[in-house]
This record gives sequence, C-alpha cells and structure tokens, in this order.
Amino acid sequence: RAIELDGTSGWLAEKDSLIAAEGSVAFDIAFAGLRTGRRGGTGFVLEKFTGSGTLLIGAAGNLIELNPAKYGGKIQVHTG
Repeated sequence: RAIELDGTSGWLAEKDSLIAAEGSVAFDIAFAGLRTGRRGGTGFVLEKFTGSGTLLIGAAGNLIELNPAKYGGKIQVHTG
C-alpha cells in the first residue's frame, strides 16, 4: 500500500513491513518489546515513519486507518 505522508503526522508499522520510501521519509524504532516463551524471544518492534513523501508498506489482510485524536490521543492494540 502506498501511503502519502504530509509532514504533519506519522505512521507506525510492524517490523519488516517497509518496502520502500522516498528519501524525505524518516524512520526510527517506536517500540521494542521482547516476547518470550513459545515464540522463542523473537521480539516485537514497531517502526515510526515521519516526514513528507511516499511510503510503501507491505501487509497481509486488511489495513485499517485509525486517527488517535478521535480516541483521546491513544489507541491500544492487541496483535494476537
């Protein structure tokens, strides 16, 4: 999916979902947590994309756009 960033807000995506981005798009680690047990401690990482330009994200299934401002500035997600 192509996402147009306008410099006023950013996107969070799971690790390895980035396909490509213009040079004007910055990215950093937004959250890194460690999963243990059956998953072997593979970890959970969210990357944050900001700036202006086109961002290409790869994903399986449906993508849902949510604006945190509509939910008190915070959205809590359980990924299963």
